Amino acid sequence: MVTNEKSRYIGCISKKATWESGVHYEVSNVGSVEKKEFQYRVYDQQHNTIDSGCTDDIEPIFYENDGFLRLSLNYGSGAAEYKYYDVSKGLVSERYNTVLSDRFTQDGVLIAYLSQEDNTVAVAVQDAFDKSVFYKTLTAEFPMKFSPSTQAEFISDTQLRITYLTGEDNDEKIELFTIR
Repeated sequence: MVTNEKSRYIGCISKKATWESGVHYEVSNVGSVEKKEFQYRVYDQQHNTIDSGCTDDIEPIFYENDGFLRLSLNYGSGAAEYKYYDVSKGLVSERYNTVLSDRFTQDGVLIAYLSQEDNTVAVAVQDAFDKSVFYKTLTAEFPMKFSPSTQAEFISDTQLRITYLTGEDNDEKIELFTIR
């Protein structure tokens, strides 16, 4: 493994070519034109590395918003993983899949994602970094299978609109939930 700090990434060793960069992140293609292998690095406000990783042929996409970052890794057919960063505090979230929506607030990041609890599909809403700060489960007649037709949108820091198909005829239903 390459040991100098400038080129060291977890799991990837190759020539580095910057693909995309922002104030708090950098994405490099360390593979070839035919076979891309991406490395990413996330920095806090002092430019210390707080996270890094490697993906084969899946481009890490970063979204930056007022000191927060969202990393998305899209695997195709709606399958994706998300990770969140608070660069001012050096916080890194766990990886989440089936994220329906997220909202960047002054205090952090709220996420809404599908979860299965007690043989029932629910929508969990939580603080992306610490479940003990905020966590709430929303239940309705959500489809038993995870479906790309289930969508959510934060209307505000306190309300979430969820659209989903229900019943034998797959009727569209829209519900507004107060989360706080």
